[in-house]
Amino acid sequence: MQNATPSQMKMLLTRLGENSKIVVTGDTQQTDRKK
Repeated sequence: MQNATPSQMKMLLTRLGENSKIVVTGDTQQTDRKK
C-alpha cells in the first residue's frame, strides 16, 4: 500500500486475523502526499 493515510493504515492493521503478522517499512521523509 503506497501513500496510505493514517486512517488507511489503521484499517489495514485492525483487520489482521489471529496469529497474523505484518511488516510495515518506509521512510516518512519520502512522501508524495502533501501535509
